[in-house]
Amino acid sequence: MEDETAKKPLVVRGVEVEFPFAPYDVQLLYMEKVIQALQDRHNALLESPTGTGKTLCLLCATLAWRKTVVASQQIPYSASVANNEMLMGLHKAAGSQLDVHGGFNVPVSLPRIIYSSRTHSQLTQVVRELKNTTYRPAISILGSREQMCIHPDVSKAKGAVQNALCKSLVNGQQCGYHTKVRTFKSEHSDTLKKTILDIEDLVQLGKDSKVCPFYLSRDMQADADVIFVPYNYLIDPTFRKTLKIDWRNSVIILDEAHNIESIAEGASSFDLTPQDRQNMKHELSTCLNLTEQPGYSGKRDQEEILKAIEILQNLETQINNVALTQTGNADMPAGKTYEAEKIFEMLSNCGLTRDNKSEVCQLLDDCVEILLGDVETAQRRQTALEDLSRAIRVLFKEDGSHLSRYYRMHIHEDPTSLQNQNKKKKSNSFADLPPGKTGRILSYWCFNPGLAMQELQHLEVRSILLTSGTLSPMDSFAMELKTPFPVRLENRHVISAQQVFVGVLRKGPSGQELNSTYSKSHGNDNYRLDMGNAIVNFCRVIPDGVLVFFQSYSAMKSCMDLWKVDAGGGPVLERIAKYKSIVEEPRIASQFTTCLETYKAALAAEKKPVLFAVLRGKVSEGLDFADENARAVILIGIPYPNKADLQLRLKEKWNDLLHARDSSRMAGFQWYRQQAFRAMNQAVGRCIRHQSDYGAIILADERFKDPKVHQMLSKWVRNSIQHFDTVDNSVTSLESFFTRLKEDPPKRPQLSRSAVSSSSSSS
Repeated sequence: MEDETAKKPLVVRGVEVEFPFAPYDVQLLYMEKVIQALQDRHNALLESPTGTGKTLCLLCATLAWRKTVVASQQIPYSASVANNEMLMGLHKAAGSQLDVHGGFNVPVSLPRIIYSSRTHSQLTQVVRELKNTTYRPAISILGSREQMCIHPDVSKAKGAVQNALCKSLVNGQQCGYHTKVRTFKSEHSDTLKKTILDIEDLVQLGKDSKVCPFYLSRDMQADADVIFVPYNYLIDPTFRKTLKIDWRNSVIILDEAHNIESIAEGASSFDLTPQDRQNMKHELSTCLNLTEQPGYSGKRDQEEILKAIEILQNLETQINNVALTQTGNADMPAGKTYEAEKIFEMLSNCGLTRDNKSEVCQLLDDCVEILLGDVETAQRRQTALEDLSRAIRVLFKEDGSHLSRYYRMHIHEDPTSLQNQNKKKKSNSFADLPPGKTGRILSYWCFNPGLAMQELQHLEVRSILLTSGTLSPMDSFAMELKTPFPVRLENRHVISAQQVFVGVLRKGPSGQELNSTYSKSHGNDNYRLDMGNAIVNFCRVIPDGVLVFFQSYSAMKSCMDLWKVDAGGGPVLERIAKYKSIVEEPRIASQFTTCLETYKAALAAEKKPVLFAVLRGKVSEGLDFADENARAVILIGIPYPNKADLQLRLKEKWNDLLHARDSSRMAGFQWYRQQAFRAMNQAVGRCIRHQSDYGAIILADERFKDPKVHQMLSKWVRNSIQHFDTVDNSVTSLESFFTRLKEDPPKRPQLSRSAVSSSSSSS
């Protein structure tokens, strides 16, 4: 029977929202906060646990508000409007601002929604959610060439080579798929505006119509009400310039925003390795050779290119002249850290200053064009000169008088350069390095994520909405981003305590204490074997899919290698395989899709797989493992970042400096701990995805017994914690939990009539 409440119009702060279900109270509250921020032109931090339907709420609330804005612009303010309560309500619901005469200032342009997430796969999920609503805005989703290219030759290439091949063909008007884009878009404009196309849909359309999906999606920006982009298109100024957007009055949505601090810092940072610098010189030398070819018509002559080569050679000398400090730690190479001004002093000595930086960047851009103009060269080249141009723009984008507050320059040895030197003697790639000498990395690191956020604010956008399942503590999060967020929400979960099992396991089957700290787990076969035997027991009673998360790839590898060996009773992996088919998350990104397909195929064949994965990896963030896809998440340890990472240690010191000035700021150790638990809480949310879902969370580390650690866990997790000293007791309770829910599963909510009719009409 259809839910009666779902039939009624849903009105939130004067805005009528078409929602496909009868919303939960937490969803109503979430939509209210979204609309409040949009009406009041405020920024918002919106935390709602994974599985509460925040993406659907975000889409419906934002598009409903935009629909109200469209309606308000069709009725300009007048005396008759002022005397009409309904029409005045429409303008207020749209967030129209009062002018000095008491009327409404209606923006000339309609607000665009820029919806951003970390990965293309996450954006694809968002577009699929949009298809489940009644809203049909004109959209554009921007993907990479690797995902969208359909050219028979270019599509086989990868990375920088693929980009270079594509640009070379397009610049020479030799790609038939690209030349059809403008005509195709013009002829099918109405259909493209009314159809919700994700990346897969665009690729299929491109194949059917022999038109380039990559460039078509970019042309579709001009008419789009909603544009879906990965983070780097927003945060990195170089990418942002490629977007054809009037930013004024636009709404920026950053989904899965728990990582935005590190992403924003990364967009204002760079590392130049010995290999990078050698590639830069090689590309410039190639340009030099091309100028000597018959028929050369490039924009630059040899003298200009030689100036760029001289700058790089001088920089190499400057880097190698720095006296490095030995650390005495085999895991930490010799290095030297400076205040930011030092890099400008070095570059000035090389012939690069704030006064000529634009000229140098233009020279590098012109050299890239020269390289792309030669097909053979384009097929072999990297993106070295683009990387150098980006680094220069990062360096000189801010007022130098304040850089020392936000940046550090660090020069350190690169052990891999010696290995590469030995491998590439024949190619002379490391001609600048004497035999046996280690190359050096030049790093320029930003420790203020607020710089990138302030750039977005300066675009005069209407609102910036950040949302995730893990944003708390919000005060410190807002301080890190140096951005005001007047609208905030810390939402609760939609499930009841009876739908989640949270068990802390302190010891393995043989009584071995489970503690994954380096001092207690490194080289400890007893620990790894007892952990493996515990997982065997859990896999025996957990139905359907299971996710097991390790702290790192190295920790996963050490366990998996040992579990292949018979240490008594048979190899651990063989015993797990009696109950679950085994899938392992690959370290190589290009193999990830195959990994997921293998896991899904095992589920379809009712093989009940277990997926061994890594915290902060692709499996742990942004992917949906609802229902039988994952009935349990097993966490092996707490994913504290690697203390040997110098950038991380400098960030800790940076936070300590801020804390000393302002005690409300997070100290370094607090920031360090928060990084671990944000990553962990993200992984925990993979298996509870909606109101009628259920699952188990097993925290396999004795440190979880500490009440202080409990406070770092998501609220919905910490309220259900049970402690177990033995595996037998935990398995008994776990088996009882799943038996109860199998006999009496939670009821699923039903679609409203509007959602059903929409789904039917769009299929």
